[in-house]
Amino acid sequence: MKRLALICALVTAQPAYPQDLPQPVRLGTDGTYPPYSFLNPDEGLDGFEVELASILCAEIAADCTWVRMPWEDLIAALDTGKIDAIMSGMGPNPERAQIIAFSEPYHGSGSAAWLVRRGDTLVPGARVAVLKGSLQEGHAMAEGFDVIGTATIDAAVEAVAEGSADAAIGMTQLMEGFAAASDGSLEVTSARISFDGGVRIGFRPGETALLDAFNAGLDAIERNGKLR
Repeated sequence: MKRLALICALVTAQPAYPQDLPQPVRLGTDGTYPPYSFLNPDEGLDGFEVELASILCAEIAADCTWVRMPWEDLIAALDTGKIDAIMSGMGPNPERAQIIAFSEPYHGSGSAAWLVRRGDTLVPGARVAVLKGSLQEGHAMAEGFDVIGTATIDAAVEAVAEGSADAAIGMTQLMEGFAAASDGSLEVTSARISFDGGVRIGFRPGETALLDAFNAGLDAIERNGKLR
């Protein structure tokens, strides 16, 4: 009897995920923002989010597939039903919270940094290249910079290197990587900008089955150690 009770307890302890999920679940990404997602040498998607989605979708028994598109098209694609979720290094802000239902965070809040040509300083009104539609773009606009929206973070860095922008802003780790790879021509300033709220998956408001399933899956893989 004790053995039977233990088995029943283990079975009932397993998370119950909604069964009426769309198949496949189409995850939208721009695939140009390492370490979250990027193209590997074979032109396939790679990165932290790609690995996480594989684990998470297996956990909730969902057949997930990736849909690549420019970052600035992701929210419209979600709204019109071209994708079922956004998983592309996105965090909430007041504007997004009105039109997107966000999951619990799967990566903590981070900081952003400024990338400039070595020896340059960031001055008011400077031309700042930044990924269009990102939280960093909103920050640069609020600070009164002359914002140059780019389709990829690589394009923002190229704009600084070639002189068409005075600075670029992006995740600190990413900007430090670009500086290290520039053979000394670029550097990261000491200023840091903190963004709260963490990185989350975005769903259409009202898609409660999907949201609940992914939240339950995130909780499960955090407890079982698969989310690190």
